[in-house]
Amino acid sequence: LVHYRREQQGITLLESRYLYDPPGRRIGKRVWKSRRTYGEITGNEYIQLSHAPEVTWYGWDGDRLTTTETATQRVQTIYTPGGFTPLVRIETQTAELAKAVRRTLAEKFQQEANVIFPPELVAMVDNLEAELQRRELSEANRTWLAQCGLTAEQIQNQMEPEYTPQRTIHLYHCDHRGLPLALVNAEGKADWSAEYDAWGNVLRENNPHKLAQLLRLPGQQYDEETGLYYNRHRYYDPLQGRYITQDPIGLRGGWNLYQYPLNPLNYIDPMGLELLLLPSPKQKPASQSCTIDPITQQPVGRFIGDSKGNIMVEPVGGRTIPYPPSNPGSVDTHTLYPNNSNAYRLNPMGHENNSTPHAHAHLPGTGSGMRGQGSSLDVNGRVVPWNSSAAHISIKSLGPLSFFSSILHMYTFRSCREGTFGQCYCAMGIEMSTGSSQDEADIMCGMPEFF
Repeated sequence: LVHYRREQQGITLLESRYLYDPPGRRIGKRVWKSRRTYGEITGNEYIQLSHAPEVTWYGWDGDRLTTTETATQRVQTIYTPGGFTPLVRIETQTAELAKAVRRTLAEKFQQEANVIFPPELVAMVDNLEAELQRRELSEANRTWLAQCGLTAEQIQNQMEPEYTPQRTIHLYHCDHRGLPLALVNAEGKADWSAEYDAWGNVLRENNPHKLAQLLRLPGQQYDEETGLYYNRHRYYDPLQGRYITQDPIGLRGGWNLYQYPLNPLNYIDPMGLELLLLPSPKQKPASQSCTIDPITQQPVGRFIGDSKGNIMVEPVGGRTIPYPPSNPGSVDTHTLYPNNSNAYRLNPMGHENNSTPHAHAHLPGTGSGMRGQGSSLDVNGRVVPWNSSAAHISIKSLGPLSFFSSILHMYTFRSCREGTFGQCYCAMGIEMSTGSSQDEADIMCGMPEFF
């Protein structure tokens, strides 16, 4: 989001523009608000945007927003160590910040004498001032002052006093997720409090002191102009209950470019860039990455193949069934989830009497407990007849970044078997582009050497 305009009956009521740094963090915004004016002769009322925008600047510590500064105040936030849950809010008025501005000795001497010191002399005076502030004057500086006929006390009297700005400090009271519920002052009273619905919309807000408390769920910041929540890599719309910005990793995350968050009950994504599976009896621990199937958005448990080359992708926690059921020794390409709904099947070598590699996708079953197989889908997720050509999804249409067209080859890489999703595609890309061996590609993509 770089530009936003709100209009009503052809009249612009508000306009805002947003600035980002190279890593993609929002560092500033300018907002032009409407104001009413009246014609000097006719007295007619007009609505027009202000000429000077309201400017807000943002400061970051990694991915954590630590400073928000406007023309009237600066708000700083202290978080839990290594986390995104806010602990302390420090608010300082701009007038107080101006009082804290002081000249160094070198700046004062140059301005009062109307001269420019050479860099070497500036460094010497800065060093002298630092030692006087520490009350640890070195012998070299004592000798220098004596040669100039000065004493340490005389120089100390020339130093401008430091002013400590008056600040307003609040403690955050957050819920178990890190969502701010109240700002508590030094007397233990709440100067701000709010209640939310399940999607982050503010239901009730008590704000008698007009505090600009814009933090929401960890990493989210409320944008007053758009009503959206900025969340580092993307914007969240609480009215829709979903993120409206495409994932920055693009197709590396699969077909769905709005995949984040996929399933917060089973996955975590601390940086918003790679899914990590939460631990369960059949799943990898959260400290490891897990290959995510871009069709079903489920973690891949294993791959099963038959003598004809049909490949079945079995999700973690799912199970497979033979087809036809009368032949328990056969391997079909149907995958069932724990609720017994059919997900999809993949046929790299083709069905019998159909040698074209293709895949099938289906809606969940409509029977009891979502049993059975739902309607067939095309590559764009539209319902189509089961026997139509659109229901046979070409392997090529899955895109160059899909792992299905080279599923068997992919799993010959250690990066794909043991590493992260990103390491897997890194190794495959290096092998194809440079002709390196698989071992070399694995090592170049961060895998330890294999002995």
